[in-house]
Amino acid sequence: MRLKKILLISFLALIVFGLLFAYLGYNAIYGPNVNAEEGRVFFIEQNDEASDILANLKEQRIFETSDYLDLIADRMSFKQSSPKPGRYIIEHRSSIYDALNTLRLGNQTPVSLTIRGFRKIEDLAGYLGAHLMYDSTHYIKSIREDTYTSLCNFLPDTYEFYWSTSGPDFDTRMKTYAEQFWAGKRLTILGKSFLPCEVITLASIVEKETAYDKEKPDVAGVYINRLKKNMPLQADPTVIYSMNDFSIRRVLKRYLSVESPYNTYLHTGLPPGPICMPSKASILAVINANKHDYIYFCAKADNSGTHAFAETLAQHNRNARAFQRWLNQRGIRN
Repeated sequence: MRLKKILLISFLALIVFGLLFAYLGYNAIYGPNVNAEEGRVFFIEQNDEASDILANLKEQRIFETSDYLDLIADRMSFKQSSPKPGRYIIEHRSSIYDALNTLRLGNQTPVSLTIRGFRKIEDLAGYLGAHLMYDSTHYIKSIREDTYTSLCNFLPDTYEFYWSTSGPDFDTRMKTYAEQFWAGKRLTILGKSFLPCEVITLASIVEKETAYDKEKPDVAGVYINRLKKNMPLQADPTVIYSMNDFSIRRVLKRYLSVESPYNTYLHTGLPPGPICMPSKASILAVINANKHDYIYFCAKADNSGTHAFAETLAQHNRNARAFQRWLNQRGIRN
């Protein structure tokens, strides 16, 4: 009787220890092991092997405990897989199994990129190099098609890209977005026909002329009136671009003679390409430019940032003198 009781207790103890062992094993594999409220960001670089990835997971302390990481990786044949380079989010309370499976399957988390406001294609490439896998030199090779018009291919917006997106892939996707945007758009504006890149170029000037969206269609209308009359645009932002000094606040007379294809005081028509990446508001302002008889406009002398529009040179000169006096009173010399 005593022997039976001992055997029963031993059997029950084995069951308890077996269940405990199974629980511990299950918890080590499938139990939550990432205790970061918003998860952890983990990067797989281009030439990382599976062994490098496991070492980096340990070094970066992605898991609360990595005691069973190598054992679990072996059971999952992780070292025989080929994880893709990318940016991954190891979710809050993920298990080691969940994390390794995410990496093995290449389930990247996209990077949100806001593409806007860049003055030159090099600035865009620098931004991409700071947020995606490759450096700016890689991206500039793919996105610079032409010295003047490359910015026309990239419409301002917030996009999602995988961190491992290459220059050619980025370029192709952005061109697809642009094609979709321009499809069906009416590009005969106030009786003058435009190409998409010409709209972007004019919109870039409008962008730098005014920060007020409500008056952008009027500014666009002025420039289209000038183009139709074959008058020089005489846009100060193009002169500043020609000077390559974006700290200039006052365009002086001597600046107007700087030789550059962007200097619209010297050359009639649109400049050869955009002087910045314009906002959608500026692009739509050109497409929907207001019809009027204004040929001139000048900043108002009231610190409002808005403009006074004029149909005649005499009216414009009065507005310009008032603004110049206002600048002089505030000591703004350049």
